[in-house]
Parts: sequence; structure tokens; C-alpha cells
Amino acid sequence: MPVTYAAAMLKGRTVRAFSMLGKPCVGAEYAGNGDAHRLEDGAKCCICGRPAANAHHEPPKGIGGGAFRLDTPNGPRILRPPLLAVCGVGNACGCHAMLHKGIAKVRWEWDSELFEREWLEGRLDEELYKNDERLFAMGRYVIEIGGGTKEVRPC
Repeated sequence: MPVTYAAAMLKGRTVRAFSMLGKPCVGAEYAGNGDAHRLEDGAKCCICGRPAANAHHEPPKGIGGGAFRLDTPNGPRILRPPLLAVCGVGNACGCHAMLHKGIAKVRWEWDSELFEREWLEGRLDEELYKNDERLFAMGRYVIEIGGGTKEVRPC
């Protein structure tokens, strides 16, 4: 049976925005507790493979991508949006612009409903809620662009 999300859990966010929070960063990482971040050395754009110029918050900070407190039966988890290394200057061109304009869309897909339920119940290792790449053992990003899809795993 598919997992459903109660409005109280979403706290005003869309299911899509909510489902991205806490997922792994790709080619970038947070530098401290705020929004400051950096690209990994040699990072490539997770969409086209060109050299990355900056990191994209998914969802963007302005539409539900800020820090989020997930209240679980096993205690609260603070989730941040994943950072995805992308090409383009700011969010005005390249793949970064395609994400902001909705031309490219990113979603997280769990490999199993069991993994998703364990995540929502706070039953996974607490470090996994901190954009940990070990989540790729349980799911993946899917990028929709130009009528096709591309899976993204760690660079």
C-alpha cells in the first residue's frame, strides 16, 4: 500500500518538496549549520556532466526548501534540502536554470516502501537524516528532462 502523508506531517509543504528534505547531497556539501555550502573538488553537474559551477537546493529555499523538523515516533529529525552540483551561473543559465524554470525536475524514489516508512518513523540511523549519501543504498534521484528520465547516484 503506497505511503500517504498527513497534512500535519507536511507542515504546509507539498509532498514533492517534503519528500526531498534530508536526502543525500550530490557533488556539494553543507559547510556548518546554516545554508553555507561548497562544491566538492572536481564536482560535475548531476544533470549533464559538465563541470559544476554551484549547488542547487532541492526544493529551492523559497518554496519549502528550508530546514524542517520532522517529528517521528522516535524523536525529531532536522532535515535540510539536498544540495545538487549543477552547471550554470547562479540560477540564470545552464542546468541550474532548467531546475528553477521547471524544465528539469528532480524527485527521490525509495527502492522499497519499507525504507520510506522507516525513514518517516525515524527508525533509521540518525546520521542518515543529515543528507547522508548512504541513503543511496535505499533509493535514488530521478531527473525528468526533455520527456526522458535519468537516475542519479553519487558522483
